[in-house]
Amino acid sequence: MSKNLRIVLISVAVLIVGGGIFAWAWFNKHTSDVHLNYIPKDAAAVFSLHSREIATKIDPAKLVTDKKATYATNDIPDFLMNIMAEPMSTGIDPVQNVYGFVAKQDQSTASALVLAVDDASDFNAFVKRMFPDRNIEEGNNSEYLDIDENRAIIWNDEAAMFISTDAMDVRAYGEKLFAQGEAASIKTVEGFNTFNAKTFDAGLYTDNRKLSGLNMETSALALIGMGEGHSEFFMRFEQNEIVTEFVNSGTSQPALTQTTGPNAEDLKLLGMKDPLIYIGTNFNVQNLLTSASNDPMMSENVDGITAGLGLTQEQMAKLFTGTMTAAVTDYRDIYATDPRVQKETAAIMGPMDQFGEIGAMFQNMLSIEVPITVISFGITNEKMATSVVESLGMKLQEDGFYAAPGVEMVIYAAVKSNHLIITNDYISAQTIMKEGQMSGKLPADYASKVPAQPFSLWMDLEKSHMPELLINPKSPLLDPADLQAYTGLTDIFSGIRYESSGNSSKFHFTMPASEENSLMRMIRYTSSGE
Repeated sequence: MSKNLRIVLISVAVLIVGGGIFAWAWFNKHTSDVHLNYIPKDAAAVFSLHSREIATKIDPAKLVTDKKATYATNDIPDFLMNIMAEPMSTGIDPVQNVYGFVAKQDQSTASALVLAVDDASDFNAFVKRMFPDRNIEEGNNSEYLDIDENRAIIWNDEAAMFISTDAMDVRAYGEKLFAQGEAASIKTVEGFNTFNAKTFDAGLYTDNRKLSGLNMETSALALIGMGEGHSEFFMRFEQNEIVTEFVNSGTSQPALTQTTGPNAEDLKLLGMKDPLIYIGTNFNVQNLLTSASNDPMMSENVDGITAGLGLTQEQMAKLFTGTMTAAVTDYRDIYATDPRVQKETAAIMGPMDQFGEIGAMFQNMLSIEVPITVISFGITNEKMATSVVESLGMKLQEDGFYAAPGVEMVIYAAVKSNHLIITNDYISAQTIMKEGQMSGKLPADYASKVPAQPFSLWMDLEKSHMPELLINPKSPLLDPADLQAYTGLTDIFSGIRYESSGNSSKFHFTMPASEENSLMRMIRYTSSGE
């Protein structure tokens, strides 16, 4: 080998090794998550945005162009658009994850957004551009800017924190966090580290006991399985679907649901033609009542419900099996379907047309278009259920179901096939009593999964499947803009379904097929106001 060739090969080797070391050092610097050192280990909840995952799904330049060309509102602030358009000019490290947290300090609550800083001088200039009328102050190894009495920004050459508090010295709290070190940070919490190492776009980690200490009712969290231990929420933006997942760990409280869901007979009874929404649950009634009764905030509610039904807690636990299915199937004028309205109105006032405009106005007031809802509860004793319905003052109708007294209360009840059915629709109650079930059914591929899940949710938001009166109501409850925004969601979400297994559950928000991924489509919709 010639001397020149050896020199070339050695030079190439040095460049390769040197480049590898540089790449490793750069990647290590920009993926160190050092700004986690500033989040306290006693945080009640920590939000995590995985920037590298998000970066593969977003096109900042296109967003800026689209905003200038088509966006109807300024829902995305200009400074955030600038960050997305020119992230390197802000001093913020765009590669590292973004975090946020909520924590309690004495009797006060603080929340903060935590970013990694790549260049402190650039970030300093960025802050000045955002708040030109505010002064930057030197702190203890950090810089500080007051936004107002309860909000501030504090930063150094590693991290920047946007802090908001309700009743504490925001500067003192920020400087305390910047001086705490890794040993006092969230990095020492094993559960958080396991959570943050998972693959997701956005996630939330909660310490459930600390979360309930943020002026929240423990009972509200306990009823959804978050009374103790920790919980994890994940969101992933996939091509034609947004998937959210919930995982609950470390809880020893009695299960509030059974291990399986409503059976085929429950679905058959509540068969709906083209249902818009279906919910199915299977509670452990005894555990639910015991848990609620032992909670000071809920015990009075339990006593009120049992007293109103004329039952003891023991009788209630024996009467209800725990299965509950509910569906929304249509959208129509509920008064028009109830013959009592015309009969009682005519008996009191006579024909409406004799009152001219006033009569027409009154008739219009009686025209209320609402979603047709049916709820079914599994029961063990039809006689006792009937007694409960009668004790509530409901009146027996010709077809064997019950109606709440007075035309102003559109509530009906039917006891059939070991189920107590509550609905706001006269025709539904009549059909159940006459036929023993309603026509229609859930899609087979979804219905087959319901018996295996203690909680199920299915929604069909395909606009072509929706009742005409829902999209173009004659007597709308919402103003046109709100109604348009509501029905406009169907352009993004065509269906929602829910799956559960063990301590994990997932929501799937499906979308019509498109070349653009779900994240970009969501940003466009929420930013354009369309």
